[in-house]
Amino acid sequence: MHLLPPNKPMPFSCISVLAARWPLEWAKFVAPVLFMVALFVAPITGHAKEHPATTPVQFEFRPGVSDRDPWARELWAEIVTPSGTRLHVPAYFVGDGVFAVRARADEAGDYRLGNITETAADSAETIALAGASIGPAKVHVTAAARETRLAVERAAGSPPRLAFTDGSTYAPFGTNLAWAPTKDRIDWYRDAFRDYSAAGLNWTRVWMAHWGGLNLDWLPPGLGRSPPFGELDFRVADDWDRILSAAEQNGLYVQVVLQHHGQYSSEVNSNWPENPWNAANPGGFLPTPADFFTSPRAIALTKRKYR
Repeated sequence: MHLLPPNKPMPFSCISVLAARWPLEWAKFVAPVLFMVALFVAPITGHAKEHPATTPVQFEFRPGVSDRDPWARELWAEIVTPSGTRLHVPAYFVGDGVFAVRARADEAGDYRLGNITETAADSAETIALAGASIGPAKVHVTAAARETRLAVERAAGSPPRLAFTDGSTYAPFGTNLAWAPTKDRIDWYRDAFRDYSAAGLNWTRVWMAHWGGLNLDWLPPGLGRSPPFGELDFRVADDWDRILSAAEQNGLYVQVVLQHHGQYSSEVNSNWPENPWNAANPGGFLPTPADFFTSPRAIALTKRKYR
């Protein structure tokens, strides 16, 4: 499932359009860096945590106290690989003041959590803050547990093509599994992915559709109220982790559709009447679907979600 080249960082799940389990394409949406605030993480003593097979390396930390909206904070962390490479990866909010970072575990040995930094636009001053790690600051990856499946990337040259990191062509072969036709979406995808694998397929596409329970910020009625604008639903994020893990276990690469046409369509398969951002709905702020593309608030919230 991994589309990142080796030794590349993997942020929060479900961000790229052609997505790995923890992809990288969010970077094009990050706002310009105006200054860096250095944070430091308290060291953790003791044995390194043993890393389970076929999962990313993950570290969690609690930064210094701040009155900033945790969903809007631009926190970054270094993950130091066993070979000494320092990966600069974005941290994501996991609740209760805690943030996490992930990276592809494609080397055997000890991964360490390094320096933490924050980018902000409301000050020109660099401030050093104290922080605290949650759990081990070192994770040991065994040779058996390291990620050996090849990543996929866009190949250089012409004609355009996708290639594995060894240079061989990756030819996606599969069908669209946009949403599960049942409430038991995780089991449905697990079964479908097993069938795909048995049939020799290597690709599928899954939508962030609200009626399928997979939109991070727009929930179907059965899941309760959608989160406040600018926040994400942790249950949906966990479901994405499970879906992508199941695809990974069955050798499938997944194309994640971040936005589908109906969300901001006024005619074709329109979901606009129920869109939470529609000004006709309580709390909505977009007068028309077209305003999604020009509204500063919509653009800022979308960048935050993709981040």
